[in-house]
Amino acid sequence: MNLGNSDPYVRFAGLYDPVLNPLLDGMRRRVTETILAEGLSRVLDLCCGTGRQCRLLHDQGVESMGVDSSAAMLEQARRKSPPNLAYHLADASETPFGDAFFDGVLLSLALHEKSPAVRAAILRESERVVKPEGPIIIVDYIRPASLPGWCARPMILFVERLAGAEHARHQKQYMAEGGLEGLRLEQSGRRRFLPLCLGTMAIAVYRRENIQDQQQPDGG
Repeated sequence: MNLGNSDPYVRFAGLYDPVLNPLLDGMRRRVTETILAEGLSRVLDLCCGTGRQCRLLHDQGVESMGVDSSAAMLEQARRKSPPNLAYHLADASETPFGDAFFDGVLLSLALHEKSPAVRAAILRESERVVKPEGPIIIVDYIRPASLPGWCARPMILFVERLAGAEHARHQKQYMAEGGLEGLRLEQSGRRRFLPLCLGTMAIAVYRRENIQDQQQPDGG
């Protein structure tokens, strides 16, 4: 595992929750509802940040574990979480868990900030650690299909630029490739979309079943 020597979130970790929780908690509740509806008992939250989603799942009786490469973000997560909620400092593309260890894997607002190569590596790792019948749940940006969504884009771009030039560059490339709608997992061919946040984001639920139908229209 090579996490490098710098932590890009060290300056923002303490501000992340008070600034973004009011904006993101509605989405996180929808994610929690989706995971409960899927009947998942053990969930891995890759790139978990300050652990807010893990705590919401824990409150609903879901065994959640968080992985993040930022020690500063995990310091916040551990400080705010009960002691039986486990967090791991690790690269999301190389976790310490065994094959098929989790009922489901969650990637929430994580992929858009990564390079294509890193995104692909994280998705392969997600497919490795999830059970064959388990879903990979991804929350990320989609191309807006409504006027309110397009009106919200300048604010999204502003926030992405605040996170740094590299972050913003990767987000721009991610959207140029189709955003979440353009994402394809190697072994999870079936998906359904749940739009949210004025149609600027969506929850996508990918399943390994029906791999041969990978190119079928959404909602299958």
